[in-house]
Amino acid sequence: MLNDLKLIIEASRKGNCKSVVMFGSYGKGEGAIVKGNPINDIDLLLVDADDDVLRAFNGITASAPLDITLIKTEDIPTILPVQQWWEIRYGSILLDGQPLKLPDWKAWEIPYWDAVESINKRCVSMIIAKHEMMKKDGSAKKVLTQIGKAVIALGDALLIKRGKFDHRYSVRALMLMFDDIATDYRVAVSHKVLNEPELNPDELWQMWMRTVNNLREYAFKNELVIDNLDTLLSINETTTKEEIAEIIKQLGAEKYL
Repeated sequence: MLNDLKLIIEASRKGNCKSVVMFGSYGKGEGAIVKGNPINDIDLLLVDADDDVLRAFNGITASAPLDITLIKTEDIPTILPVQQWWEIRYGSILLDGQPLKLPDWKAWEIPYWDAVESINKRCVSMIIAKHEMMKKDGSAKKVLTQIGKAVIALGDALLIKRGKFDHRYSVRALMLMFDDIATDYRVAVSHKVLNEPELNPDELWQMWMRTVNNLREYAFKNELVIDNLDTLLSINETTTKEEIAEIIKQLGAEKYL
C-alpha cells in the first residue's frame, strides 16, 4: 500500500495537478490490507490534472485498481452534498497538493433523491448476483459483493431520509442496529472492508431474498417508483440464466457477465 501511495504521488507530479485526494474505504480509514496489499479499490480525486498527469496515472501498476474521479476548480462551487461528495468532504486524505475546500455540510442536506438513485443502481447489482448464483462455477464472493452493495444502499437511504448519515461504515452500522436490515448491513460492510465473512450458497440465497423483500417493502412504504427495482421484481423462478444475462446487457452491465 505504501508503494502504491508513492507511485500515486509521483504520477501527480509528472505534470500539473492541484490536489490528489484519497477517499473511499482507505480515505475513511476502514479499508483492509492483507499481507501488505489493499483488497479494496483505491479511490482518488484529482483536481485540475493535466494530460501529462493523466498519462502518468494510466501507467501506474498498483496492487489494487485505481478508481479516479476528475474535477476542475471552477466546478467545485456547483457540487451538491450527494453521498460521494459527502464522503470526500469528511472521509478523505490529502495525498499531495492543496487542501480541497468544500462546505461544512450537515447530514440533513444530503438530497434524498441521491439515495433513491443509489438504490436504483444497486437493484442492478441484485440482478447480477442472481445471475452469478445460477452459474455452475459462480463465485460466492462476487455474489456477496453485489448483494452487499444493495444492502448498503438501502441502509444508507434509511439514514439519509432520517437526516442522519456518517462517512464511516462502522458508525452507520451502529445507527442501524435497531433496523431489520442491521445484521445484513454489518455482513455487507464487513465483506466490503475486510473481505469476510464467507457465506454458503443457502445463506447467500436467503440474504438475496431478504434484500429483495426489503427493497420492495421500502419502495412501497415510501411510494417510490424505482425502474430497476421493477425489473428486479420481474425475475422469478422460471426466469432462465440466459434471460437474466440479456437483462443485464440491456441495463449496460454486461462487464459483470
